[in-house]
Amino acid sequence: FLVPDGAAQQIPLGIAMVPGKVGADSFIGLQIGMAVLPSVESLIVLPEAGRAARDRGVFAGFGNPLFGDDEDSARPEDLRRALAAPKGYIEDSRALKFVFSPLPETEFELSYLADQIGTVGSRLFFGENATEARVKSEDLSDVSVLAFATHAVASGEFDGANEPGLALSPPDTGSSYDDGFLSASEVAQLRLSACLLYTSPSPRDRG
Repeated sequence: FLVPDGAAQQIPLGIAMVPGKVGADSFIGLQIGMAVLPSVESLIVLPEAGRAARDRGVFAGFGNPLFGDDEDSARPEDLRRALAAPKGYIEDSRALKFVFSPLPETEFELSYLADQIGTVGSRLFFGENATEARVKSEDLSDVSVLAFATHAVASGEFDGANEPGLALSPPDTGSSYDDGFLSASEVAQLRLSACLLYTSPSPRDRG
């Protein structure tokens, strides 16, 4: 377990190098399992929250959004401009399909979590159902564990994206309600009572 402080919170600790090693196997994140915690107190709070979540009962997960090149959709000539958000949202949100790779393995990941947590009435949203609009419209007030398994977007990665967020299945045309980018402030506005909010973000790996 790691509890970074100050400027170290901005550094992905998994890319630290193992002394004496070179090449792809030299990254410490590939050698040992690591968990970054916000504070030492999390070691006490999180297990208690996990037990409470299992006792309460409902798991909801969003994963495997629709990404990858769409044969029926032309790639924007200027991808970065298409992803700009001068109005506070991405208008040409279909461009997200050309930025991120598909994540079919996240269906197994979330299904496994739902099975292991053992909750009744679990709800899983994949593919065309893993949208920002579905997150906002779904009643999540009874959910005890909410999970997202998708690509993460760093603050400033897109022009106009001034906060981090998660990429979900994009609509053809974006709006303030759904542009395929669930920002941190939008998550804060959700009506949630979850004991645990779990994210398994994959970094952007396409351009």
